[in-house]
Amino acid sequence: MNPLNKIYLLAAVFIVVAPLSIAGTATQEIKIVRLAITATMAGMGLFVYRSDSFRGMTKGFTAFAILFTISSLWSDDIRWALFNKGMFLLAVLGGIYMATTTRNKDELSKGIRVLAFTGTLAGFLLFLAYLINPDANTSGDRLAVAGMNANTIGSSAAPMFILSFFLGLSHQGFKTRLFCFGSATLLAIIILGTGSRGATLMALVGTLIATKPFLQKRAFSIILSVAIPLGILQVVSLSMGTSLANKIPGLSRATNFSSLKGHNNRAGMWKYAIKQWNTNRLIGIGWLHFNKSKATANCHNLYLQILAETGILGAVIMTGVLIQILLRTQVVKHELFGTATPELLALPMGLLASIAVHGMVEASALFGTTCLPLLLGYSIGLIDRLPVLTTKATDGSRAVKRAPAIPQLDIRSRQGHQNLADSL
Repeated sequence: MNPLNKIYLLAAVFIVVAPLSIAGTATQEIKIVRLAITATMAGMGLFVYRSDSFRGMTKGFTAFAILFTISSLWSDDIRWALFNKGMFLLAVLGGIYMATTTRNKDELSKGIRVLAFTGTLAGFLLFLAYLINPDANTSGDRLAVAGMNANTIGSSAAPMFILSFFLGLSHQGFKTRLFCFGSATLLAIIILGTGSRGATLMALVGTLIATKPFLQKRAFSIILSVAIPLGILQVVSLSMGTSLANKIPGLSRATNFSSLKGHNNRAGMWKYAIKQWNTNRLIGIGWLHFNKSKATANCHNLYLQILAETGILGAVIMTGVLIQILLRTQVVKHELFGTATPELLALPMGLLASIAVHGMVEASALFGTTCLPLLLGYSIGLIDRLPVLTTKATDGSRAVKRAPAIPQLDIRSRQGHQNLADSL
């Protein structure tokens, strides 16, 4: 049995470090560690594991990521633009290498568990910090531990929720499934506690797509798996003399989508992005940023951010990548038909869908300071990699299909002639 791909371990550390690195209390050392992790992941994939799996949509998405970084050259501050966009490229490459250097299904399963368990541990520590000092770890009635932005916490917890719920359904062991559903419950509380509607929608859409194969097979058991932890939470909250809605900060905001009707606090940023795009429609302005702090400006829309920074050129390439993803998933689905684990395709599809939905209200998937570009590259690379994993033996070597043996016949005898005729 092969040891776990070490890039997964680095990715697990990055998932914890990335949100902390952009918190209000973040130190320069944490930011350096974050950058070093992604650089190490990309270096290990290229030189240690020697991935050569840049094909299909992985190649197309890598081309977009390179163009997105190269657009720094026509920005008004090339040095800082290259630094900020370079972090995005490193995170994407780290995610792609994490997928394309996975040697077999056993290693993939262990890697997914490492990511999910790390997210659970981080969520537990975050929620514990809130319970110890609720006032110091909330901001405007929203969960904001250690100075982290509530939306950042929510968008980091949502993919971990998807992973945990997927593992809970796909794993056969009772203890592991119990742990995974408990983890999903904890992460759901954190997402709702941040009050982030984008993260809530992200978790719902991603989980629905990632678990679709299981929903079709055993819908009742899944509904029961969701209902039990929610029922326990409600009983506990009532025993404490308060309702669940009053106990979780940000819950009413996260579940109140009706308040968005007729009001959009992001409209100003969207208009600004379109205004910037109009200055150079073909190739964009290169980099949106705040003039004084030299920090990347988030226009709160992934697609408008691409349009403003890379213009029509980048938008066309990204549209081509999206079309390629849709076509490629159908091809891979056909190639995985009849294999032991066709449901594995649903996981990267769910993660991609969640990031695409979240991109309508946030552009954090384009920033190397979050875990989203890492998971974006990982999901795209994994879809391309899955057909190869199904043809791998458990030791990582290629399984060779052998032709049926030809019977050795003595054609000199009458019986030999008859046997030859029967075989033909």
